[in-house]
Amino acid sequence: MASPTTSSDTKSESPLAQTKRHRQETAAAFVAGAVAGACSRTATAPLDRIKIIVQEGHLVDSGAHKKLQSSSSSRLLEVSRMIRNDGGWRAFWRGNGVNCLKAGPEFALIFSIRRFLLSAVEDRKALEEQFLANDKAGHLYPVATSIPPIAMHFVVGASAGGSAQLLLYPLEVVKTRIVVSTSNEFGGGMKEVMQEAYRTGGIRSFYKGLVPNMVGIVLYRGLEVGLYSNVQAAVVARKHAADTTRTKAECQMTAVETAVAGTCASVVAQTATYPLNVVRTRMQTQGLQGRTMPSQCGMCDCMRQLYIKDGVKGLFHGLAANYLKAVPASAIAFVVFEQTQKVILGSD
Repeated sequence: MASPTTSSDTKSESPLAQTKRHRQETAAAFVAGAVAGACSRTATAPLDRIKIIVQEGHLVDSGAHKKLQSSSSSRLLEVSRMIRNDGGWRAFWRGNGVNCLKAGPEFALIFSIRRFLLSAVEDRKALEEQFLANDKAGHLYPVATSIPPIAMHFVVGASAGGSAQLLLYPLEVVKTRIVVSTSNEFGGGMKEVMQEAYRTGGIRSFYKGLVPNMVGIVLYRGLEVGLYSNVQAAVVARKHAADTTRTKAECQMTAVETAVAGTCASVVAQTATYPLNVVRTRMQTQGLQGRTMPSQCGMCDCMRQLYIKDGVKGLFHGLAANYLKAVPASAIAFVVFEQTQKVILGSD
């Protein structure tokens, strides 16, 4: 999430030049986001599949791995063996095609919407500063300059994440159903899964788990983007203060700093919202063969059943695998996004 140019660097810009720059930055964010989403998801697909299988609870291979269905630890290595035995090494990337089909547009929308909203905030802040300089502050309520940066970044991230997820949610359901199935269950892939979902529940099948997902994604993206953007702004400000001959646009974070900041922000956000992630996964797979969760189970009832069965730890099934996946996924996504955007915009 690069901050290509700040308002302090562009006070001499004409309105037309500023509008053109904002459009270029938003377009660059869209393309870079799509590349980042596809790369991060493909690189971490095996860990993502292990995590979702553990979250979902019903290990689709009965036989020798049936004991894992009620195992409190749900050993990750045994799940890995189960996946490999089902379809070889390629089975670890089962569902990655539809995942990229979703992640590409999703990250493109998240980053471009975020860039668009930040540009709007930048314009508003410049207008407020102009009114203040001309002693006309009373004519304009100082929205952008009065809101704490971390709160503003939280709202921007939550808005971008929520909008993208709402548009692409059916693909999330399809991806989850493919990931938790065996090669024998859905041999036809995405098309067969969609047909089966529609046959068993109609259009509503594609929106199961939407409520916990939207609550979770709004909080998750708000925290992740808010924390990352705040750290990024602090690092840029520190570098600029140390060398005032450089503009803030020339003081961006290095790839290592980007990876560390993105990873830390993601881990905090995922820990805070993980129970909603588990509930969403359980609801998305309602109606699949062998799943014991009632087909009409809502968010609160699903959470209650998980708590009754396994206690608080039931709401954190797969958290270890999630961390193993989240750390590299976030690092890859943020670094690829920043570097791709620099290439597109011609930055050094």
